[in-house]
Amino acid sequence: MVSVAREEVHMLDRRKALFIGGCLAAGGLTAFCGREFLYRTRTSLPSRSPWEFDPQTLRSEPVPIVPTADFVGQVSLPYLRKLLLRVVPAWPSIKTSRVLHAFRLWGPKAGRNAEVFSEIAGDRLFSGLDLQGFLLDHRFFSAMLPPESPILIKTGYGVLVRTAASENLGSFASVPAHSDDLLVACAEVGLPSGHSIWAADRSAKDAVPAKIADMVTDSVARFTIRQELPWTAEAYARYIPTARTWTNRFGDTYTFDDVVAAMLDQPIGAGTCLGIHIVYALTCLFRISESHGILSGKSRDRIAARLREVSAILERSRLSGGYWPARWEPGIKVAGDDPLFCLPSTGHHLEWIALAPPDLRPSVRVVEDAIAGICRFLEPERLTRGDRSELYLDLSHLARSLCLLANTDAVTLVENV
Repeated sequence: MVSVAREEVHMLDRRKALFIGGCLAAGGLTAFCGREFLYRTRTSLPSRSPWEFDPQTLRSEPVPIVPTADFVGQVSLPYLRKLLLRVVPAWPSIKTSRVLHAFRLWGPKAGRNAEVFSEIAGDRLFSGLDLQGFLLDHRFFSAMLPPESPILIKTGYGVLVRTAASENLGSFASVPAHSDDLLVACAEVGLPSGHSIWAADRSAKDAVPAKIADMVTDSVARFTIRQELPWTAEAYARYIPTARTWTNRFGDTYTFDDVVAAMLDQPIGAGTCLGIHIVYALTCLFRISESHGILSGKSRDRIAARLREVSAILERSRLSGGYWPARWEPGIKVAGDDPLFCLPSTGHHLEWIALAPPDLRPSVRVVEDAIAGICRFLEPERLTRGDRSELYLDLSHLARSLCLLANTDAVTLVENV
């Protein structure tokens, strides 16, 4: 699979290490679990005052973020196509996290040229509409996994998305891992706030129609500055109109400046997925603020300073191959030094680098070396069926980052042949 001896570490053991060392890096997810339970999931907890948030005030279309396109010639399209063919939405077992990552990568239009995938898949192949149905239509979800608790639940505030931070992780398919990561995925693939969804209704014991706007209103009702912020920040910036504040069901009002300040209070490298999701969210808010004015000048300056600081660290911490290790920042705690840790680290970093302004990212030489190095390290044709399943999340981030850097998308590159 990669240019290191396969017998060094069993792939499943590596995957466990990646999960423990990456997603729980710096205690990010663990620290938020209790907070999420207290502040977001107790639907019976009364609000201090009557609460309402008019979904008609949301943007009809989420704000797009166009890649800077400075590295188009550095990504080998034949290599990227080989990698994409190894991360088609097909797995021996269905996990919500895999479906969600596939949705971010492929979007709702994938699979119209399904014969392209037929020899690679080997398992049940999800089309883009299947991915969308699994995540956003309880009728589809419950038909596929009848014993599972729903992902989407109708509430008095809108539609609640169950997350791993507040639910029992013992279910077969599990649920989205982070607050509003499903909502931000909808925004990233361009679904409008008026897009129809179907949520479970516990009182009616059936699915009821709703809209993505209802996911936003429920999220806003439960919002607290103490929750896990990166996905929520990006989702709100894409869907909530310019210069808008939002008020939760307890009467607390927040702004994007408040969210930026809270994320910048975290040490560099803190948070889930090696601390890189905070960097990605800050990059997205900075880019959106360029055209939509959601941030004050002070917040923009603080984000710029943080991105320059992270870039300086990345200039120093790259490995001999040009890509980045799990400990890209010395304070990050990971379980061991498995070579495969470079996949989540480099894939996540290249995602924000693809969107960042030129003066707020590492030098061109460093980015080009990282692209070339990670492509040498990972040999797509050697990925086994088990590898593709167990490493799917990390592979999808890497594939998506290379698509952004190449200024293309998975469907265009793979299906339009």
